[in-house]
Amino acid sequence: MSAENIIAEKYARAMLFLAQEEGRLEEVLGDLDLVEDLFGRGEGRELLVHPLLSPEQKQAAVKELVQGKITNLTFSLLRLLIEKHRGTLVPEIAAAYREGLQHLRGQRSATVTAAMPLTEEQLRHLRQTLTALAGAEVDLKQVLDPNLRGGARVTMGDLVLDGSLDARLRQLRKALQRSSSDAN
Repeated sequence: MSAENIIAEKYARAMLFLAQEEGRLEEVLGDLDLVEDLFGRGEGRELLVHPLLSPEQKQAAVKELVQGKITNLTFSLLRLLIEKHRGTLVPEIAAAYREGLQHLRGQRSATVTAAMPLTEEQLRHLRQTLTALAGAEVDLKQVLDPNLRGGARVTMGDLVLDGSLDARLRQLRKALQRSSSDAN
């Protein structure tokens, strides 16, 4: 995990704690979705990181864009990110907040990447297996990657289960290299 992701998770955990304390978990989620749309990329992102604008100028511009659209709690986060020169973390903070909120709800999300679409039966079985593994309900998203030669790769948080043909071929190649070097 990168240093930026670790920092983003800390901000997200703080936001979760404060939003939960204020009874505004869903409202802050909506705020962060809006903030991510506005400042996660393009001109909005450039505004947060522009080197010639002072933090005060950035805060004034952000206030004008979001005033009346987000809670004071979320606006305080934006002000802090601008002060600390961490405006680029908006997408990561929003993602970490979503994940943290899922954990609070007793849910997890996972992604299965495969070369071809999985059948409903395969998806149901995989969802059941992941739910048992996670000890929580799993929201399973399917992504197609035509570059995979076969099999599938499942990602759930930091856990990666790589059952793709490419991964198996890499394992076989390593095993063969080890056995040939042991024979010498």
